[in-house]
Amino acid sequence: NTMFKVGTAYPVNNLALRIGSHMTRYPDEYLSYIEQVHRSKELYIPKLNKLGCNVIFSYTNFINIQLPHSISAHGVLNKLKEKKTLVRGSYNHPALINSIRVTVPDICRMELFYNRFKEIIHESSANI
Repeated sequence: NTMFKVGTAYPVNNLALRIGSHMTRYPDEYLSYIEQVHRSKELYIPKLNKLGCNVIFSYTNFINIQLPHSISAHGVLNKLKEKKTLVRGSYNHPALINSIRVTVPDICRMELFYNRFKEIIHESSANI
């Protein structure tokens, strides 16, 4: 298999190589995933911005959401975790201060994230 012959700058585990190999044989599967992520971003970025956040667009499968200054990213992370929703955040980089990173799923799962996130934003805004 050619995937195993190519060297990388960073080590890649065997499972990732097998998935990559599978995807080269069945492109419809990952193209469908890419389309789902694109649709989710198209639908939810404007909604997140309307909550007073600033979504930093990217061509990846994730978005960075800069929260309003009055709402703590650390607090939002904890509240999302309580609701069984894991995202990344609390970055030290100046461009990402007070932001969270969300891996964008299909529309159904993004709706679930959005509803939980919106509830937390509204609660946090009310407590100011």
